[in-house]
Amino acid sequence: MKKWIIASLAGAVALGTQANIFKPGFTDNNTNNIDWSMLDTGWQAKDGWSTNATGLVMGSPGLNYGIAQVVSIDDESGDLLTLNFDWTPANIPSNTQLTVKYQLIGWNEVSPASSGNFFTGMNFDGRYVDTLGGTHERVDLVAGSVGSTNGSNMGETDVTASAPGVTESYSATFNIGTDISEYEFVGIRIHIDGGNTNTVVGSTIENISLTASDAPPNMIKSGLTDNNSNSMDWGMEDTGWQAKDFWTATADGLVHDTGDNWCVAQVNSISNESGSKLTFSFDWTPTSTNAWQLNYQLIGWQTDGSESNGSFFNGMNFDGRQAGVLDGAAIRVVDLTNGNSFTNKQNQSEIFVTASGQGITTNYSVTFDISGYDAAFNDISKLDYFGIRFHIDGIASGDATAVGSTIENITLVTENSGIEPGYGIWAAGKGVTGSETDDDDGDGLSNRGEYIFGGDPVPPNGALDQGTRPTFDPATGAYQFSIRNDNTLNYYVLTNLDLVNGSWGTNAGPVSVTGNDGLMGDYTNMLDTVESKMFIKLLAE
Repeated sequence: MKKWIIASLAGAVALGTQANIFKPGFTDNNTNNIDWSMLDTGWQAKDGWSTNATGLVMGSPGLNYGIAQVVSIDDESGDLLTLNFDWTPANIPSNTQLTVKYQLIGWNEVSPASSGNFFTGMNFDGRYVDTLGGTHERVDLVAGSVGSTNGSNMGETDVTASAPGVTESYSATFNIGTDISEYEFVGIRIHIDGGNTNTVVGSTIENISLTASDAPPNMIKSGLTDNNSNSMDWGMEDTGWQAKDFWTATADGLVHDTGDNWCVAQVNSISNESGSKLTFSFDWTPTSTNAWQLNYQLIGWQTDGSESNGSFFNGMNFDGRQAGVLDGAAIRVVDLTNGNSFTNKQNQSEIFVTASGQGITTNYSVTFDISGYDAAFNDISKLDYFGIRFHIDGIASGDATAVGSTIENITLVTENSGIEPGYGIWAAGKGVTGSETDDDDGDGLSNRGEYIFGGDPVPPNGALDQGTRPTFDPATGAYQFSIRNDNTLNYYVLTNLDLVNGSWGTNAGPVSVTGNDGLMGDYTNMLDTVESKMFIKLLAE
């Protein structure tokens, strides 16, 4: 009698990574500068430094407490740079050198170079960035500032550990506003601040990486309409900023023109956007002698598609907080800053952003993780509209002191909260508490496996539900199974004639899942039935 044994197995998560732009290797070059000859040769230092398995170690005191490297930009692309490193000051109780400073510089070639310095002063805490032979524009990739054509001191960023021997794991992401491929070279210089003492010996800078990726698109639209209305109504969505008098659009954002009507807002449709992490950023500069506070609301609307009129925001010409509802639709409105939801128009909370003084710019940025909100709106794709309303707080009627106040560089971008969108939305809706590789219900199938095969991951009932089990018809050789429609998945059908002495071979795969609606998809794989015994395994990852 023929014997067939069927098993299913969910594979581990395959997470994509960007390549490190920095190169490995280290040279004690015994020179004060990083010059043209050191391009693409890894880390450079003048004495005092050595390598360990994961980075660089300061081995002796003195003036030589800087490291640097410069690389050519070849196939790298993306306008979002992420810099990571681990800084550990020497574990010496008297060590007060707890800070490292770094510069991240891009060189944009105007005419070719074959000589000159990238960085001057490797052996001390200088900030001087040179030009090369030929003509180059030098850009501080952290701040966006452009250096002079003849070389100059440029900005540094401090990274400070809390105590000797305590590692500070640093990570920062910069939207550089253009693709990294527009630069010919990128370089970094790192030095221990005030490092000319014996207490720096043993300090480490490890796991240094720089990666480039594409920044998510800005969901905010440009332009402004003076709609002469007290409310933000149906029909004003997807038209940029709306105001009632006294606001003007500029190349970088919005400028306030007079004391009355100090609200401005916009509402946009959600189309192809998705993600459960919203990052909202803007630059606020007050001109008033006393009205330094800017308030905002970030609201989402969910409808049944029958909306025809009504208001998104009520009170555009004063400091009201009422988020409206649309007529003719089943409306659910959610405050995207805290997850509170409602079905009738009502006042909603505001977030206050206060500048430190007149004419002083506040660079504001905050990220809201909505994955833990109600399953009905725990991803931006589940909403039909989102809206933002700003108002300047504390301006009296006719007050002209706020004229010229600006809200600029306004962005709202969305990304996913650590795991791919399909799993993230499903896990939040199911109430999964563990990670993808955990087994919340203890049935032997990981939480991700439950997602892939359509099971229930939550105890106590989840232990009885591992999804649809594969079936096999010996008469036809048809092996049938179900997998989640998620186009990030691949599957394999594996077979083995002998579990003791045999090995698993691939009958099919990797086969890419093409559906992406989150439902379960049915598949059939045909197997040869000539053998008297065969074991079958389904692998998905």
